[in-house]
Amino acid sequence: SGIAASSSIATTFGRPVTLSRFWNVKPPQAIDDEFLQHVGKGCQPPGLHSRMDGFVYSISLFDILDNVLSTIYSSSNDKIEHPSQEEPHLTFTKRLVSTFTLNSQLDDLIKNIPTHLKLQEGFEDNAGQMKRCFQVQTKTLNCRILYVRLLILRPWLLEGVHPAGGDIASSGTMNPSALGQNATHEIRTLCVSTAQLIIDTLYEGEFNSSQISYAAASILLAAAIRPDSSVDLESEPHKVSWWKAIHTLKHNKVQLHASSRAVEVLEGCRERLRSAMKLAADSLNGQDALPHGELEFDWAVDMSSEIRELDLLRPNFFLDS
Repeated sequence: SGIAASSSIATTFGRPVTLSRFWNVKPPQAIDDEFLQHVGKGCQPPGLHSRMDGFVYSISLFDILDNVLSTIYSSSNDKIEHPSQEEPHLTFTKRLVSTFTLNSQLDDLIKNIPTHLKLQEGFEDNAGQMKRCFQVQTKTLNCRILYVRLLILRPWLLEGVHPAGGDIASSGTMNPSALGQNATHEIRTLCVSTAQLIIDTLYEGEFNSSQISYAAASILLAAAIRPDSSVDLESEPHKVSWWKAIHTLKHNKVQLHASSRAVEVLEGCRERLRSAMKLAADSLNGQDALPHGELEFDWAVDMSSEIRELDLLRPNFFLDS
């Protein structure tokens, strides 16, 4: 139970698990207690879903999570937060390969999840026909899967932004090839769409998590901060996604203290983002054009504190606050 609790906390807060999961022990079979036998081998009746299904597939998710945290967020691996100045092309390629590999592992898990645990279109309409335990398992498992995908993708969202230095490196400095630029653009796009899917899922259902809601909303805000992003929180569809995220947090009475703190940080950053956009717009009045690099620099200076406050690369916000 302690190992399961460690994995659950790691999923919630994005911290490395206490014990490594690299051992040759098979996961338990999905057999309900009433079908186990004292002598011989029990089995789940054909066509009857086991209440153990969600737990069994969560173990597989925790294995992927362990890989994500040790590869991207481990304190012994600073490549994401402090990219090496030596051979940047090689560093970039290794990071890209790691991202694709981890994301593919998550896709394989989703592909193997049984139908009754998949979060499909019209889930809320059909939820009444499902057993309560499977409703909870479906929402919990799928929201955690989406959150782990955010853990994989979101370091790329602020690629080239260095809050401490207050400048923005051009994308060509980090990944000069057109193929590399296209790949990182697709990663960021998937990151934002994943955040929107999380927000929609939490908004429509009973399952609430301040940590996951905050993470998804911070993705939208971080994407809006990027000068080269198409995310605009003042326009649809991102405007309604932002509203849903804040609404979900404000109405999360179970985690009231954490939710209130999350709303405070997010809305504060949003207001400062509006101020930064207004300053940028005012600076363009009466001018034909402003060099792109200069506009990026203004954004970085105006928003560096917000980037630090969001703490996007270290998802332990709720443990520190």
